[in-house]
Amino acid sequence: MADTAPARQADYQVMLTTPDGQDIGLLDGVESGSVTLSATSRLRASGQLSLTETSQNVDWFNMHARVDYVPVGMPGWPVATFVMSSPTRSVSEHRVTRDVELLSTLAYLDRMSTDRIEQVENDHLTTGKWGLIKRYAAKAKNLRMGFTQFGNWAFGEDPKIINEAITYDVGTNVLTMLNDCARLVGWGALSPDPYGVIMGAPYIRPSRRPVSFVFREGDAAIHSAEWTIDRDVFSVPNVVICVGTPGSDDTQRGQDVYGAGPTPAVVGVARNDSPSDPLSTVNRGEITHVETGVKATSQEAIDKMAQRLLEEKSMPAASLVIEHLPINIRPGDVVEFVSQGLCMRGTVQEMKIPLSPTALVTTTIKEVQGV
Repeated sequence: MADTAPARQADYQVMLTTPDGQDIGLLDGVESGSVTLSATSRLRASGQLSLTETSQNVDWFNMHARVDYVPVGMPGWPVATFVMSSPTRSVSEHRVTRDVELLSTLAYLDRMSTDRIEQVENDHLTTGKWGLIKRYAAKAKNLRMGFTQFGNWAFGEDPKIINEAITYDVGTNVLTMLNDCARLVGWGALSPDPYGVIMGAPYIRPSRRPVSFVFREGDAAIHSAEWTIDRDVFSVPNVVICVGTPGSDDTQRGQDVYGAGPTPAVVGVARNDSPSDPLSTVNRGEITHVETGVKATSQEAIDKMAQRLLEEKSMPAASLVIEHLPINIRPGDVVEFVSQGLCMRGTVQEMKIPLSPTALVTTTIKEVQGV
């Protein structure tokens, strides 16, 4: 395998679009930039552009910017679509430049707060009888949602996800509220697709996801021969405790019950007590991770959350960092890496993409256990 990945003729371009996804034209004057895609950051994608100002009329507040990868001799693909924020304008004797911050379209939800008390009922999460998603999407104005209701994806027929309504006070962050609801029904966090459409989908364990790409050494390898791997096992938990939020006071719900008080919070506990697992409580003693303020009021829902968190956090997963030619993968995708004696399957955690024709992408991959 060569010391560096093979060369490829390609370039990045920035297409201005309307909020509903219609192409307007290429953004002129782009000199440099970068994009970061992440499976764990709140907005999932971010970036920056440096450009020389031209006579092009750009509506920085209402246009979106889609970054496309355009290789020669093979199909290209959209990398991400952004809201353009804080275009700092610098003036010199000979030219005017702008530094533009790029935020994913989740920023529209993240900058909003609830304008009234929101009550989340069980059937809101299982039957779609809820107008909240449409209402806040409409308030965002420039946002496209790929779904309009939470569905009965993960709990079987007519599930009891919550035993009583969950209340969100005025001023609650809208993205936080919607991600809470997604988590309750067994979805992953909301995420924008490459065109900026906000998507939600059931969470699938990494060990059950298909392999999207194989990085393999050899003459056709697209990754650099230099890479790093790290594995931390010291603080890996084998017990996860999820603590729900207490219910409302019975008298506040209109029930005149003597001595009534807040409904106790439900608690979910998941344990790894397997004698055959060297990281279990049997072999290492208890190492506990606690999540408080979990938005769940039913035992079934919070037990599932605790078990899912245990599976995610209790694996001494290696973290692999590689550099490679651009390929059409995204955070959350499962890839395999076969090189220099290492054979590992993992999920893409982060991709750092310089918007330069010759630059390599830096990708962090977290090992998948149990495959």
